[in-house]
Amino acid sequence: MNGITPKLSTALGAAALAISASLFFPDTVNAQTPGDIKAANELRVCLWEEGGIRSAPRAGELQLGIDRFQNEKIWSVNQVETGVYRITRNQPSGLTAEIRLPDENGNATCLVYGPAMSAGQAAGAADKFVEFGTLKGFPEGGGFVAAEPLQNMSRRYVAQGLPFSLELVAYEAPGFGQIVGMTFAGLDKVEDARQLTVGQAPASRETLRAYSAWALQTCAQNIADSDWLRSAFDNSGLEYGWPASNGHVYFLPDNSLSVKFNSYTCEIDTHYMGVAEARQLVRETLNRAYPGQFSDMQSSDGSGCQSFISHANPNMPIIVNVENLDNDARRTCVEDGSSRIYFEIPG
Repeated sequence: MNGITPKLSTALGAAALAISASLFFPDTVNAQTPGDIKAANELRVCLWEEGGIRSAPRAGELQLGIDRFQNEKIWSVNQVETGVYRITRNQPSGLTAEIRLPDENGNATCLVYGPAMSAGQAAGAADKFVEFGTLKGFPEGGGFVAAEPLQNMSRRYVAQGLPFSLELVAYEAPGFGQIVGMTFAGLDKVEDARQLTVGQAPASRETLRAYSAWALQTCAQNIADSDWLRSAFDNSGLEYGWPASNGHVYFLPDNSLSVKFNSYTCEIDTHYMGVAEARQLVRETLNRAYPGQFSDMQSSDGSGCQSFISHANPNMPIIVNVENLDNDARRTCVEDGSSRIYFEIPG
């Protein structure tokens, strides 16, 4: 498995599952029943957040689901121990979800169990979850693949193409009965999993420029609302990279461009567009999308860098800066082929 034992409580720790010597083959004898489908649908609890269902690269952001359920009257959320929550519907469904948030090692689980599932239905629920394609947004070539089950396990699927380990499992545990759910490992390392390319020609300079302009305009449109931005970027054609400590990061498929954002912050980075070209792109994009709202502003720090400022909202002026892409504290604006476009909200 992916390094952790799926568990519903400390009492289930003794149910650690060892690898079986037999290979997994789908069970073709037991017909699917509505109970299987009910449990498969309830697995969406593991993925829900405000605004919909998270995509595969963001499946491990389990806290967002807790935040949603605590704000909706149809759910009952109980914290049973530090980092462990049980979620049920106020209109009983016969199913309970238990979410164990990522620990210091990046391990987490989201499991569904309850009397609504009878013998064999956890396996059917796992099969249906994969068949329905509920978890979307895998990188090209990714998805769930049937894997060798562990001892006492009736189903096991391993996700491919993600920057962390994700498994979909079904098994039975004394006192809990049928259990189906997801186990995660390596969530503490996802921030390092995907990085910008350097020294490789981008697949398309036109695409890089077009997405730079789109990201700039989108961030300027609603810089204060990270949830709105996340929805826009999820449907943009950019690929989710990782949840950063200060927001979210998206990439072009060839990793030639990244966009990191959170509420009131947005940063567009590339090694394939110099500062002069980036300045011109920013000026043209802002003048086209927001005519008359932004004006040029020269840096006062001696760097020679240029910025653009808008006072359209007197309560929240917006500055768009352009500089080199580097890690130095001192801003630079020399022609080294790289650029960073980032937003600044003074005050």
